[in-house]
Amino acid sequence: ELPVMDTNGLADPYVVCRLVPKSRKPYPTYGASTKVLHNTLTPYWNEDLEINLRGGVIDNDGFFRCEDDIQSTQLELIVRDADIGVWKCMYYLFRFLSINLVLGTAVARINGDLTQVVQQASFGAALVFPCFAISYVMAVLRKSDYETVGQCTIPIGMLMNQSEHALLLTLREPDDDKSKRRRKKPAATNSTGGFGILRVRLMLSER
Repeated sequence: ELPVMDTNGLADPYVVCRLVPKSRKPYPTYGASTKVLHNTLTPYWNEDLEINLRGGVIDNDGFFRCEDDIQSTQLELIVRDADIGVWKCMYYLFRFLSINLVLGTAVARINGDLTQVVQQASFGAALVFPCFAISYVMAVLRKSDYETVGQCTIPIGMLMNQSEHALLLTLREPDDDKSKRRRKKPAATNSTGGFGILRVRLMLSER
């Protein structure tokens, strides 16, 4: 059971996975994500996510051989709540304006009104398209409106035997500063005072 994150008493959770090496930046940059499940506190994703390991090879005997850096790498699982906030609203607004601007420019060009074509193109280049690009990065790529529910980490050294591992992982309080600044209050917890439990199956694959 996840904490209540929305005013309707439910949440819109999804999971982001990424690898966190000891001496390098986490990757992939935006992680591998599940789909968003809307209006639930007991999500069931049943999805397969894959992340390519960096810094190792498959040896002749079929086993994965890795650098020391891989042994200290952590798999980070973050449960987030999808929300529509300021950046998402701006994204929808400027997407609508961009589409209308392109259509209006096309119609003006067909009608031979070059003055209107130049005016609309200048307006788009100066305001609409840059704002659309910025809002796309913040709302779609970085998901800046979303809030972290909880997170956990797993050492991937345990996967080097290439066996499948079924785990129950207890989520802890999110430690990202952005979520703490947005809440301005203690983190939401579930009915047992925790942040929920993830059931996952992990395996190192040769594919």
